[in-house]
Amino acid sequence: MLQYSTTHRTNAMTDIVTQAGSTPFILLYTGTPPANAATAATGTLLASLPCSATFGTVTNGVLTANAITSASAAASGTAGYYRLCTSSAGTTVVAQGNVYTTTTATTSAATTAAPTLTFASAPSVVNGQTVTGTGIPAGTYVLFGGGTTTLTLNNDVTVSSSATITFGGDISFNSAAFSTGQTVSVTSFSITANGA
Repeated sequence: MLQYSTTHRTNAMTDIVTQAGSTPFILLYTGTPPANAATAATGTLLASLPCSATFGTVTNGVLTANAITSASAAASGTAGYYRLCTSSAGTTVVAQGNVYTTTTATTSAATTAAPTLTFASAPSVVNGQTVTGTGIPAGTYVLFGGGTTTLTLNNDVTVSSSATITFGGDISFNSAAFSTGQTVSVTSFSITANGA
């Protein structure tokens, strides 16, 4: 597996902050993300959330967003992806990613210094979702195994049996389904550089 220095990972995340400029917005859309950030948006624009003039701070390859202002949903639908753009127009895209519904699951076996988690039944997660809980390092996500009882992660973890594990994403909501006029709020947003 390819790995990068913390300095490289931090510089990559700092570049996102710089590219976002002084009027960044997070735009939430229905559907799946386009092939890449240079491809035109697809789906329905659900909400445009203004961000702080300095988008975020970076520590050890993790970008943590500053304040994101709530906004009313412009349309009804289920958010599938987000785009971080330099303005509400969405014409210059800095980054994009999936929107996930936060979910939890309880382990059925202990794991000691290994990149796997085991569950009695398959948790409702997909590859790429973030993983948090006691004994799980920051920046951990599901590499593969989504939809099965054994998940392989990008980091070694040490967790006990019956541990509560939380799965999410860069942006996660308790429910990603929004109605026109509903207040859309993001309480936290972070991006972890790959290659740790």
